[in-house]
Amino acid sequence: MFGPIALLRKARCKPTTRLAAVAGRAPLSRRGVVAVISMMFLVLFGSLAAAMAIAAKGNLHTASTHVHVMRALGAAETGMSVAAARLVESSSRFVVSGSNVDSGSAAAAWGSSVSAFGAVTILPPPSGFSESSYPFNIAQALANQHAADQNIVPGVGFSTPVVGNAMAETAASDYNAHYWVFTPAISLETSSSSPLCFQITYAPLANGTDVRVVSTGYDYSYVRDGVPLKRTLTQDFRLVKRVNQAVISPSRIMIGKNVMVTGDLGSTYTGVTSTNGDPVVMKSDFFGLDSVLDTKLNAYFASVKLYDVDGDNRLRINHPVEGTAIPSNSTDYDHDGAADNAFADATRDGYVDDFDIFMNHFDSNHDGKVVLSSALTLGTPSQNLTSEFVASDGSSIDDDLGLMIDSANADRNKNGVSGFVDTNNNGRWDVGEAFKDYDPLTLTNRDQVLGYRDGVIDYKDQYSKVAGRLLFRTTAAAWSAGQGANYKDRLRGPVRPGIGKSPVNYGMSTTALPDLSASAFDTARTTLAA
Repeated sequence: MFGPIALLRKARCKPTTRLAAVAGRAPLSRRGVVAVISMMFLVLFGSLAAAMAIAAKGNLHTASTHVHVMRALGAAETGMSVAAARLVESSSRFVVSGSNVDSGSAAAAWGSSVSAFGAVTILPPPSGFSESSYPFNIAQALANQHAADQNIVPGVGFSTPVVGNAMAETAASDYNAHYWVFTPAISLETSSSSPLCFQITYAPLANGTDVRVVSTGYDYSYVRDGVPLKRTLTQDFRLVKRVNQAVISPSRIMIGKNVMVTGDLGSTYTGVTSTNGDPVVMKSDFFGLDSVLDTKLNAYFASVKLYDVDGDNRLRINHPVEGTAIPSNSTDYDHDGAADNAFADATRDGYVDDFDIFMNHFDSNHDGKVVLSSALTLGTPSQNLTSEFVASDGSSIDDDLGLMIDSANADRNKNGVSGFVDTNNNGRWDVGEAFKDYDPLTLTNRDQVLGYRDGVIDYKDQYSKVAGRLLFRTTAAAWSAGQGANYKDRLRGPVRPGIGKSPVNYGMSTTALPDLSASAFDTARTTLAA
């Protein structure tokens, strides 16, 4: 009794199997589907893995090649920097009387003889290398300097500097056919098997005044078909005659109030034991404007005299010595019950000087600008601002000082175009006079956007008493012995010497600070008159 019932229940549980059996077909089976799908995924992931490996290998090759390209480019840039410095040094060795630098005289000075400029004094090399004989032209001076190089790479170009003819493929319309300077390759690494090096070629151009420098950087750690990877840079330089000093004098120099000097200031005066025998006296531009301001300036210069390490008449905020000597900003000098913040860095250049103190004193609304008098803001972008550099009754305090600072550094974007059309020939910009560096698209003066004659004094004006170095023939010890320990009080006002240069230099030789004589002036006067 139990058997049929059990068969019936089994049949009800699997009707498909029963029907298939009735129809005479074998039961259906899905085994192996998972294996097929797994193989498909294996092929897919395998392909992706292979593609990723190929891409990664390609990226490694690309990155490695880029590293070698940058190495070669860096070597070429190093060579260009070396060439620029050596052009300056080699040309500066020739002190000439003539001043007309035309194509003929410049070409002769480069490859023939600097005597084309008249009387010539040939100075020893400033870098101190030894040479077998003095050069008589700039090309030979360059060759002498490169001949003193170490770490020369053999088998790359020339083994010694050569002054020769132009390369065959150069065009006569572009280049001078003679007096090219070819130099050996100089390694930048200690490895001799795969050096990184640069090679410099100086090519005088056909116009006579210009020289094209070709600097090629080689990376011998990446060589294909026997040729190393290389990159080449070119830059043109022009021969000019320029005196390095803005002011140079054998007698004492006075740089008074409302005077700014752009360039080095040199004095060969050595009579420091005489009464008032200071070689240079510089006055601050900001004394005498306001009695409270004078008190602040006296406190500041007292610290400068004791703690100014490099002699630039500025105190560096983050310097361990100068920074701690900056007077306190919490002093209430005008007795209004609030701290004056007199010695803050108003120009945001990392220094505190008397210009910062001046700005903090007159900037009544603390917006970082000192608005000039209405006479100087008229027609400028600041003409609707309230004047701050004025007395309590509204009268101007010192328009000459305001105008000097606001109109200094005329070519502020350094594009070679600056100033204005002075229609009334009074030497100062007046309303209605056209600026030369005018942008017709924005309807603005490009230099005025950068602070030139904008009616305010602020950090854009980049004020300095001397935008250069102070050079003295006398020594600091001699000056101190002759005029007393307070001789530094004679030099007031910020000195900005430029990057990498010392602001004050004593004991300068005739090479760096030439002597002036009556005969030299007579020669120059005769040449100029002719």
